[in-house]
Amino acid sequence: MGRDHRPAFRPLLILSLLAGLLLPCGAASAHDVALTRVRACFDPPGRFQIDLIYDVDAFVLGLRPEHLTAEDLESLKAMSPEDVNERLDELRSLALHRVRLRFDNQKTAFDVSFPTIDSPETVAATQPDAAHGSRSNRIIRLSGEVPEGATQFVFWASRSFGNVILEFVDAAGVFMAQQLLEKGARSEPYDLRRPAQPAGFFGVVRDYVVLGFEHIIPEGLDHILFVLGLFLLSTKMGPLLWQVSAFTLAHTVTLACATYGVIQMAPSIVEPLIALSIAYVAIENVCTSKLHAWRPIVVFAFGLLHGLGFSGVLQELGLPPGRVATALVSFNVGVEIGQLAVIALGFLVVGWFRHRPWYRRRIVIPTSLAIAAVGLYWSLERTGLV
Repeated sequence: MGRDHRPAFRPLLILSLLAGLLLPCGAASAHDVALTRVRACFDPPGRFQIDLIYDVDAFVLGLRPEHLTAEDLESLKAMSPEDVNERLDELRSLALHRVRLRFDNQKTAFDVSFPTIDSPETVAATQPDAAHGSRSNRIIRLSGEVPEGATQFVFWASRSFGNVILEFVDAAGVFMAQQLLEKGARSEPYDLRRPAQPAGFFGVVRDYVVLGFEHIIPEGLDHILFVLGLFLLSTKMGPLLWQVSAFTLAHTVTLACATYGVIQMAPSIVEPLIALSIAYVAIENVCTSKLHAWRPIVVFAFGLLHGLGFSGVLQELGLPPGRVATALVSFNVGVEIGQLAVIALGFLVVGWFRHRPWYRRRIVIPTSLAIAAVGLYWSLERTGLV
């Protein structure tokens, strides 16, 4: 009896520790930005304008932009001016202390303002984020004077802003170049004397594979839990790969269709459904001990949903003109590498015990119940019921 309990306890302990490490990654607060798009413009009179495309209204309310609803916007109107200004001061301080603008390697001061999306000059810049659903989106604008004779510009934002998509546009808002920056990384020097060259093929592949991977590990806790749900019921590699292949094919289809505008669905619908898909897979793990023929079909259907979730990320990225297909495929490759890494980690942690008689009772069922609880909670949270 003692020998039966002891080996089961070890993988459970490891799974608990793993969950403890992963949960903070998925439960990002409103003060953390998983991805920040930045548009830089240097107009002829010698001024600069740097727009951080971030939903200020969501920050004021303490919500993530993708969870913002019409009811939330109504509650924003009910907030006192003092409370709103206090939150805006926090965001202004965040920008002033965690963003650096350098011209010829010299730190340059800037003003911080929060223009609204209704302003004609900001509509074009914020349009890619329309999927977030905010009707009165305000952005963070940094502005000031370009030092006389400056030839190079470097942008830096702290890790608080996550990965940064830095775009350079001309005075008319026409796209000129793009850089993808890892969390806390400085941009490459931008030459103010001549237009920058668009990113090359291999640069786009590298950048978007990394972004796709990071959208799974460490930032995609919902996708991690879904893949772990698939992993737990499949004791053999073959059936597991069939499910992952169905999931991959499905989210590739909807990711491509959504990126090219063939399919559109509001995040307020997609996100709760993704959470329910996680709960369904986990509950099925508890209710059955074998893989039924319909499982790959169900997984394919859920993959279509997850593809729409991935498309929201790509809309935020603002895919580089002329390299849309390359970026799309590369992002998807990164996602797949992330999913395979999750499966490999699952095998590393509990793979040694998958054929033990106690594996289902002490690993699959407790872990699946925990995943189901998280999925159900997220579905309620994302519909505003909790």
